[in-house]
Amino acid sequence: MVDLTTLREDMEVVGRDGLHVGEIDHVEDSGEIKLKAKDSEVQAETGVGREHHHFIPVDWVERVDSNANRAELNLTRDEAEARWRHEH
Repeated sequence: MVDLTTLREDMEVVGRDGLHVGEIDHVEDSGEIKLKAKDSEVQAETGVGREHHHFIPVDWVERVDSNANRAELNLTRDEAEARWRHEH
């Protein structure tokens, strides 16, 4: 399991395919990672922004590269987006 103290606000989250999933807003006490609702890379890529925060379990994180300010998931971006939880 990943050391929660290595996950930082504004850290990029990428899928195992290297594609951008989001940016960390913060880690919840429940152990979920809250991704930012306003994500400039998602908006630039899709032309639209997200309306809600999304949440992913910390156990999806395969590795943290502090030098690159990036958390890498054990799922692809499509798999993560299909399974993440969003706030209503």
